[in-house]
Amino acid sequence: MLESLRPAPGGWDLVGADAEGCARVLGVDGVAVSVTPGSGLTELLWATPGASRQLEDLQFTLGQGPGPEAASSGAPVLVPDLSAESPDRWPALLPEMVAVGIGAVFCLPLRLGKASLGALTLQRARAGPLGKSPLADA
Repeated sequence: MLESLRPAPGGWDLVGADAEGCARVLGVDGVAVSVTPGSGLTELLWATPGASRQLEDLQFTLGQGPGPEAASSGAPVLVPDLSAESPDRWPALLPEMVAVGIGAVFCLPLRLGKASLGALTLQRARAGPLGKSPLADA
């Protein structure tokens, strides 16, 4: 099933889905879908250009962040204001997220039954909560 979602070589499109359109509908600046195959490392499947791809690369490289946390815990990680977040939570990642212009991040675990498949990450430059309707849609 996961293999069928993989974009064509050299592409970032998730089977007929428009990442930038998805971000607009949800009221965020970017979205990303990463999976966690059996290795425990995340693999980016689909993302909007810019900060979302940078965030996924940083989380992979640094081994920490809201995406891996959501995937491993099975619970959403909703951070409406990164400037108010404790620097101890993601010590290496937090300053990098702010440096690429991310003010808020919302990660939802992708699950099938009890199996964790990865995370859907939404990010926005401005701080503030994600509304109930966009959160439900995501």
